[in-house]
Amino acid sequence: MALIVEDGTGIANANSYVSEQELTDYLSVRGLSLPEGANPVALIIRAMDYVESKDYRGSKTHVGQALKFPREGVHLDGEEVAKTSVPKLVKMAVCQLAYDANSQDLMPTLDGKVIARERVEGAVDVSYDANLSSPYAVFTQAEALLSKFYSTGSMGLLKVNRA
Repeated sequence: MALIVEDGTGIANANSYVSEQELTDYLSVRGLSLPEGANPVALIIRAMDYVESKDYRGSKTHVGQALKFPREGVHLDGEEVAKTSVPKLVKMAVCQLAYDANSQDLMPTLDGKVIARERVEGAVDVSYDANLSSPYAVFTQAEALLSKFYSTGSMGLLKVNRA
């Protein structure tokens, strides 16, 4: 499959916000690279699946555009984001997630079997299976980049304020 990169015009069949070269450039300036044999196109598509699963402020700019960006009604640091572009932070998040996707599943299917034992008798005793990691991976760097665009607040969680 070839990447069809959204250029801000609302391409009807776009499947990426970044090209392979943009991924390579992002990784290079950070001293990172994909291992030999990695498939950058597949990693970008997996990253896009993650990015596209989120809810963002504003609305799509063009009727029939394939992806969630470009958007209108989005503000960043008090200024409106151009509705004819994909924000740089979103592109950076895709690149980071593509790198992360090489070593872990970005959206694992959960089976609910992480806690090995839990006992409540006056005190709580929880132990975790040493052979399992949490199915709730948090991609801190990518989430920090994307959270500025979420419709509900930081890391996709609803903001709650005390009166």
